[in-house]
Amino acid sequence: MSSYQPFNSPNFQFLAAVNSLLVELGTHAERYALDNPNTSTMKSRQLGELLAQRTAAKHGLETTFRGELAPQDSNNQPASGLLARIRPNRDAETDAKLQSQSKNKLIAQTQANSSLVVSEIWNRLLCA
Repeated sequence: MSSYQPFNSPNFQFLAAVNSLLVELGTHAERYALDNPNTSTMKSRQLGELLAQRTAAKHGLETTFRGELAPQDSNNQPASGLLARIRPNRDAETDAKLQSQSKNKLIAQTQANSSLVVSEIWNRLLCA
């Protein structure tokens, strides 16, 4: 492993306007990609986590990253109501799918049996 050398990569400079730490993490991840893949992976992960945190904060989701519950809208339907609406449709779709699969299986078995019957007839005609 080589000793640290200053490394300036143009690939992450566009992030300087957002946060200098993003530039540093991206540059280090790139710098160590060949010499020290573990360090490169760690720096890439840190870069990804920081980007995710900044994006969440930008869109008002920072409470999610802290493990807190977001404020609830009283106009939203409870999950139990949504599930009650979805369940009958899902059950009907499942029944239709099972019936279709059973029908397809029966057709396949009939075709296989027909093939066996035809081949048996040919065998008897040829062997007779």
